[in-house]
Amino acid sequence: MKRIVCFGDSNTYGHDPADCSRLDMRWTRLIRPMLGDGYEIIEEGLCGRTSVFSVNTNQDGWEGSTLIKPVLCTHKPFDLLIIMLGTNDLLLGANADADDSAAGIATLIKMARECVDSKILIISPILIDPAVAHSETFAPLYGGTRACELSKQFAPKFKKVADDNGCYFLNAADYAKASPLDGVHMDGENHAKLSAAIADKVKKIFS
Repeated sequence: MKRIVCFGDSNTYGHDPADCSRLDMRWTRLIRPMLGDGYEIIEEGLCGRTSVFSVNTNQDGWEGSTLIKPVLCTHKPFDLLIIMLGTNDLLLGANADADDSAAGIATLIKMARECVDSKILIISPILIDPAVAHSETFAPLYGGTRACELSKQFAPKFKKVADDNGCYFLNAADYAKASPLDGVHMDGENHAKLSAAIADKVKKIFS
């Protein structure tokens, strides 16, 4: 049995851009039947999670670096850790750019390896869509379209971090995109597209 921990934010949790509920059709659920027998998927998505940055001082534990060790130790042993974070690093409150976020991902890799011995897949998140500027909820959090251009810088920077640290890499933006309803979150159709790409990547990792 191959056990996979999926550590991410709202696009791992399955935040529905239509009504803010939780999608049943989310990539962490969809990859299980695609992989076939012999795989267990452990969902660890948290809405608002950053890599290492404190955005809301009234909430403790939303930084990935705060909880990654206890979360991973809870589930070990496992065979693969998937990290898909970065979108919330571009919130105005984080005061970070793509370089800072890439450094945050490198920190998480280091922390993970201090407590578990598993393969690691880094997924660079989907792009923030210009539609975010029309979202009453997210426009003020991301500074309108400011974060859109920054999110375009994620893939090459995250790939370098993955390569430098001996991790696997996948760019989610090559397969899926944010819903025009809020410019940040995937709908069910795009979760399905991403899940197919992730399942294929996982099969290759364990082939």
